[in-house]
Parts: sequence; C-alpha cells; structure tokens
Amino acid sequence: MVDSTHRLNFVLDIDGVLTTGKFLYDENGKAYKEFGPHDADGLKLVKDKVNITFVTADKRGFPISSKRITDMGYPIKLSTEKDRYNQFKNDFGFSNTIFMGDGLHDAPVLKDCMFGVAPANARKEAKQAADFVTESKSAEGAVLDACIEINRRFLQGDKLKYKVCILAAGKGSRMSDFCEVYNKAIIPVQGKPAICHIIEKFPEDVEIVIAVGYKKESIKHYLNYAYPKRKITYVEDFELKGPGYSLLKCKDHLQSPFIFFAADTLVREPIPLPDKNWFGLTEVKNTERFCSASVTGDKISRVDDKVKTDNKYAFIGLAGVYDWEFFWNRLTSNDQIIAGEIQVSNGFRALMGKDMFAEYFTWFDVGVPEAYAYALENFPFGESYRGED
Repeated sequence: MVDSTHRLNFVLDIDGVLTTGKFLYDENGKAYKEFGPHDADGLKLVKDKVNITFVTADKRGFPISSKRITDMGYPIKLSTEKDRYNQFKNDFGFSNTIFMGDGLHDAPVLKDCMFGVAPANARKEAKQAADFVTESKSAEGAVLDACIEINRRFLQGDKLKYKVCILAAGKGSRMSDFCEVYNKAIIPVQGKPAICHIIEKFPEDVEIVIAVGYKKESIKHYLNYAYPKRKITYVEDFELKGPGYSLLKCKDHLQSPFIFFAADTLVREPIPLPDKNWFGLTEVKNTERFCSASVTGDKISRVDDKVKTDNKYAFIGLAGVYDWEFFWNRLTSNDQIIAGEIQVSNGFRALMGKDMFAEYFTWFDVGVPEAYAYALENFPFGESYRGED
C-alpha cells in the first residue's frame, strides 16, 4: 500500500509503449505516430495515486509526442538513450519508481527499478529484465494492462489480506542429479532459482509461508539473503509424506485466504487474488500422471488424482483458497493415501461444494527433466508444457 505522502513514480517511455513504435514520414520528416485508444483509460485508474511522467529519446518527433501527452494532461521529458539510466537515477531514483519500456536501452532501468513493465512485443532484452510483461502489445492496450497490474499490486487500499504457501519440502527425486546437492526449489531458470520467480509474483507486503524439509538450508540461506525485507515463514516437514501432509504442517500459519503454489510450478500470467476459490489448470494431452479436473462453465465439476480419465485439464500445483476454514476441516479429516502420498486434492475436491472456479495458465513444469528442459528454452513466453512423456 502506497503512502499518499510518498507516492510512487510511474515513468513510461512513449515510442513502442504508448505508440506502435513506427514512425511515419513525409517529405518533411516525421509526420505521424500511431497511439492506441485504451491507454488513457488505464492511466485514469492510477493517476490520482502515482506521479506519472513520460520520457522519449525522439528529439525530432518530440512535438508529436508532446502534443499527445500534454493533451492527456501529463508531463513529458526528453531522455536520450545514452543517458537514460543516469538521468532516470537522478530524476526519479529506483527504489520508488515503476518504469515501462520496450527497448534495448530500457533494459538496465527495467532491471534496477522497483517494478519494471514491458509490452508483449518489446525487445527480448526488455522483457527479460522486466518484472511484468503485458498480454497486450504496444498501442493495443499494453499501458492499460500495466495500470491494472500496478493498481492490483500496489494501490488497492482495502485489498484482501492473504498469504502465499509454497511447498518445497520434497526430495525432487525425478530431478535426481540436481537434487542430490540442492532442493528442487532453487533449480535455476532464466538466471534465478525457480522459487524466486514465484515469490516475485507477489507484493512485498504479502507473507510467504514455505514448507521445507529436504536440504532445507539451501533454500533458507538463499532466500534470507535475496529477500531481507520480506516476511518469509519456514515450516519444517521431516516426514515427507506428500504435498497434502506438507500443506497440513503449514495450517497454523494459514488462517486466512491463501494461495497454494508448488515449488516446481512456474506460470507466465499474473496470479489472481484468493477472493474466491480457484483451481489453476492447463490443457494437456494425457492427464493420467496428474491431478486433473473437469470443467463445467467456469467452475470445477470433478477432480481426479493420477488416474486415467477423459478430463482435459491438469492441475498445475497452483490454487486460491478463499474458504480456508472449510478447506482445512476437509483436508484434516481426509488423509487418504494416493500414489503413496497424502495429496492436496483431498482438500481441494471438497471446495467444489463452495464453488471452485477454473483459472487457466501458461504452465512451465520444472519438476521433471523433460519439462525442465522445455522451460529453459521457453519460459516465460512460450506455450504451456503439455505433459507429454
């Protein structure tokens, strides 16, 4: 939540963010730039809560950009590509600033600012440096997407109080070579441990509860160093009886709505709030080796665990629990062993009686070798891992 006396800065590049990035010339030089229709609506969502400034390196096209930005009622600055990083540091600072950019020279700013945003069609360097990549392209609603996400993460005054639970206690036996030395939660993906990609999906004021067991110190040492300001609670599970058992060990720390996350699950999309019960799904070719679900309308109608069915969707190890008291009562009373372990599905199946909604994600499974190899090549911008053997 942002203090009104210390408002966030929201700084946006213009060309390739607010515009398509194309320059239309006539015989006199730059004549036109194409701006999108939706972005002004997005800026209205946040303009009373953040300081909005636009920057551009396009000196020759500055009159065109300036006309559009001043018509919208915002300040605009020239910021050359060569000097952008230092100018940004001096004019805005990094610790309290959100930046949206699309280019090669934007990448260092996106990486070091508090929260970096890139459009879907940005340069790969910008997307890799950003914390959030919009679903829409520049001039097609990218700024609107960014504003919705900024509002959700940072500006909702009465936002839901919830926690995030990450299960990272297991041995990761399917990743045996790596997990002989490390816990699977810190398997590297795109230059950082998998669990960091999960943690950084959530605002800094959200408590993270992590079930640890096998090689727990490798997780605790790394995360305590990487996130000294975050509240992270570690719950030790020495018995390793399965994900359902690990989750039950975290029960006392999850007496509120919460989001459940398996440590070997990565997704591209923002994570919905647990303001309703929801089940994270992706379509796969063969659901037999997964917990799977059938969907009727927008709700889960059946949950099956690691059996052959006609279900189309695999549960990806990601869910939102709003009716937490009901969930815990049912999970506690059902300790059925499935595939040699207590499964989380024992509790989630009960939530269908309270309505459990389907949420679809682009899924990257880093818990098995072939899927991990796929994630290394495709996360976060590829298609979902389909679960082929």
